[in-house]
Amino acid sequence: MTESQEQAKFVKWFRSKYPSEAMALRVSMNGITFGGSGKWGAIMWNKMKAQGLAVGEPDIMICLPSRGFRNLVIEHKALLQQHGITEEQEEHLFWHAARGNLAVLTKGIDNLKELVEEYMSHAKTNT
Repeated sequence: MTESQEQAKFVKWFRSKYPSEAMALRVSMNGITFGGSGKWGAIMWNKMKAQGLAVGEPDIMICLPSRGFRNLVIEHKALLQQHGITEEQEEHLFWHAARGNLAVLTKGIDNLKELVEEYMSHAKTNT
């Protein structure tokens, strides 16, 4: 599975497992690619960047406090993905960690789900 496929599967799982907390889930759109010419992709990237998209921003954020952390911030990589974390992604994780968020890197959907289940088991929710 690709990173995009794993993220889509994770979003569906999270919304199903935690329906009352589904609005706490935030995801980055950095992985979106646009078909057509390079010019079209550049135009769309610039529009999204103007609306707040940032290079290196984490893939997933769960906006709920748990175990003394403000939020859970995740940079996710697919299990079979060859490349690692970029410098910009690492900077984002350090920035979030310095501000009281649990900021982590996950590898593979099973690792991602396991981490989220542990975090959510102590989250301050309305359920």
